[in-house]
Amino acid sequence: MKTFFLIFPVIFCAFVFFFGFISFSILIKKKPVIVSSKIILILITIALLPSIFINLMDFKYSGFSSLIQLIIPVMFSFLIIFYLMLLKGISIYGINDDDFRKYLFLSLDSLGIKYTEKLNKIHLDELQTDLNIAFQEMLGTGTIKPKNRKKVNFKSIVKAFKSLIRDNEIVVKKITAYFYLVFSIIMLLTTIVFTYFIFTKIL
Repeated sequence: MKTFFLIFPVIFCAFVFFFGFISFSILIKKKPVIVSSKIILILITIALLPSIFINLMDFKYSGFSSLIQLIIPVMFSFLIIFYLMLLKGISIYGINDDDFRKYLFLSLDSLGIKYTEKLNKIHLDELQTDLNIAFQEMLGTGTIKPKNRKKVNFKSIVKAFKSLIRDNEIVVKKITAYFYLVFSIIMLLTTIVFTYFIFTKIL
C-alpha cells in the first residue's frame, strides 16, 4: 500500500511535462499550441484515479456512517464523467482573440462551410449544427467544440485550422507561455519535495 504513493510523483511529472511542453513550444516555435481535449481528459483522469483507488481500498463497511468514506471516490468518478462529456474538442494555447477567430473562419471558408457568427458559437448553416467556442483573453487560450460530431467533419476543420496556424505568421501571447512555465516549475518543485517525503517518511 505504501508503494502506491510512488504513483503521485509520476502524475506530477506528467503535468510538469504537459505544461512545460506548452510553454517551451510557444516560446521556441513562436506558434500557438493546439491540444486535443482527449489529452486533457487523460491528465485529469490520471490525477483523480489514485485518490479514488486509495479511498476504495481503505473502505470498510461498519454501518451507514462509514459510507461517508465513499463521498470522494463517487464525487471524483462523477467529475471524470462530467469532463468526458464536456471535453470533446480542441484547446489552443498562446493565441490572441483576433487570430483565433480569423483562422477559424478561414478554416471554414477553405472547406466551403457556410456559417453565421453568434456570441459564443458559430452556427454552421447548411449542416444545422454549431461549433461552441470560448476564449480567455488573459491567458490567450481558446477552445472549439462541436455540438454534434455526427453532423460535421470536425477533424477536417481542425486539420485546416492547424495548417493555417502553421503556414502564417502569428504574434503569440507570451504571457501564456510564462504562466505555464511558472506553473510547471512549481509542479516540479512540488514533485521533488513530495518524492523526498515519500522516501524518507513513508517507505
